Amino acid sequence: TASGHTAGIHSAASFGEAERSLKRDRDTDLAGMDSKAAGHNADTVYRDKRGKKLDMLNEFMKQQNSGEGQKEIVEQAQYEWGKGSVQKKKLEDTKQELIELANEPFARTVDNPRLEKVRKDAIRDGDPMAQYFLEKQERSADMEEDRALAAEEAELEQSAGKVGIYGEKLAGQPAKALRKSKK
Repeated sequence: TASGHTAGIHSAASFGEAERSLKRDRDTDLAGMDSKAAGHNADTVYRDKRGKKLDMLNEFMKQQNSGEGQKEIVEQAQYEWGKGSVQKKKLEDTKQELIELANEPFARTVDNPRLEKVRKDAIRDGDPMAQYFLEKQERSADMEEDRALAAEEAELEQSAGKVGIYGEKLAGQPAKALRKSKK
């Protein structure tokens, strides 16, 4: 048969002897086989779901194993996938804040300016001045927006005499339209 055993009824002893004999034959065949033909020290072959070899992946794996590949790995590790600029900035701000905290003395005193600022900026429920401070914060945010808008307007006014993307002449009109659209 395909397994190497003879067909028919066997006793346990005869089947065991035949199995040991087949195992000895397979071991001698494997021992006499060339190590390259057996696949020893062969590179891993990566294939897609259809069975086609992926040569690009093989090249990538070779580069990773070489010294050049190590450099590329470090560069890729520095580039963080799935994080936007806002998240990166928040992370940097958090790190900077932790560094500043590490440089401060362990025990905080009553007159710690940073802690005092945090306490002062906190808006508590039931505070009679809370509404005033909320309005003050909104006004300061509006002032920041107005400054940014003024910078955009100045840039647009500098473009006076230039031609827009549709061939129209850019005068002071876009700045006025921008101001209306922002409000």
